[in-house]
Amino acid sequence: MLKYLHIKFMNRVYVQMPNIFSNHQHRFHLKQLIIDQFTDTFANFEMFVKQTPNLKSLTFISHNNDDINIIDANRWEYLIVSSIPKLDTFNFKCSYYESAPYFRYTHQTKIDKFKQFQSDFWKEQHHWCFEYIEEDHLISFYTIPYICDTYQIEFNFTNSSSNLVNTFANVKKLTLKYERLVENSKYYFPNVTSLTLSRVHFDTLLTTERVQYLKMMINLFNLKHLDMPDNKKADASCLLEIFKQTPQLSSISIDPDWLQEILNNKGIFEYLTKMIKNFNFIEYKARIDSSFQIKNFCKIFPNIEHLQCRIHDTENVFVIIDNLPKLSTLKIKHESKFEPEETFLEFKNEASKRDIPYYISFYNLTETHFWYGSRLGHDWFVTQLFIWIGNKRTLD
Repeated sequence: MLKYLHIKFMNRVYVQMPNIFSNHQHRFHLKQLIIDQFTDTFANFEMFVKQTPNLKSLTFISHNNDDINIIDANRWEYLIVSSIPKLDTFNFKCSYYESAPYFRYTHQTKIDKFKQFQSDFWKEQHHWCFEYIEEDHLISFYTIPYICDTYQIEFNFTNSSSNLVNTFANVKKLTLKYERLVENSKYYFPNVTSLTLSRVHFDTLLTTERVQYLKMMINLFNLKHLDMPDNKKADASCLLEIFKQTPQLSSISIDPDWLQEILNNKGIFEYLTKMIKNFNFIEYKARIDSSFQIKNFCKIFPNIEHLQCRIHDTENVFVIIDNLPKLSTLKIKHESKFEPEETFLEFKNEASKRDIPYYISFYNLTETHFWYGSRLGHDWFVTQLFIWIGNKRTLD
């Protein structure tokens, strides 16, 4: 008997498939349904749910669906009362980009639809409370607390239906632009464990003032991972102020060239060498063996347990392994015009002697991006190497 169903995507069906919504023999006993992205019509969803009379928990997420009935509270109420009366947990999120050309309805239409969710059926009978947020061209409707564990503040905040203090308790992973760090922000995130700080415009800097606003928006005490792309011009003292508020931070993603620069700050040097156990440089173009002398890097950061980086010289793989005593997992990205079988031959032989497990994969960039071939005039191989040194067999 099927009691739990988690659907990643529920897409619109454009060809006639008469049994897809009407065959209910496997759904009668369903008690929990989660839909991560719904792009079909609400009419088809009604047909689907009518065959789940024992449903007790529903999570429904839809983004940029052009069917306005998705946010029709009256139809939702009728569906719940008539087809899924046992429902006691309802998590809902629906968002639209105002600029989407296929979204034909006015801003006021959507706000009027939202107001329908404020009736006694929702607030008093079931205690399901709804909010909405407007950010420039984006509008989102959702139940409280916000159901998703990720959130991205893309645009300027313009309006909301409440103060948002208790809204985002479930959010663990947050992406935030410097430009959105403003005074008197309504946002508050109490449980974020992973934060990405970036900028919309190249000349926008992380300032002392913005750091103060950041501390008002986020409880930094729980932060464990910090990602700071494109921040070479950031003031090191501002970064240190963030570090002082993050006693649990142990993982950082940063440009290795910028890391080399900010280590001149004594406070940052002491913090990073003591606290950080997971470095991720792999998303940046700079190679670690170009930014640092490898042995010197290992001497500075002897507590590293997980490392992801790009390298130029494959011989440095074992220099890293031999000089980081606590290293458990290593992910390497390598680019070269030479065949990986040739480039990594010595590594494979040495890994076999040491009985070190690894996984290697590669592709020829000129075959997937033809302009590379015409520009370079030769093959260009991208290789990824995963190595497990300790007993752990996962690599984040």
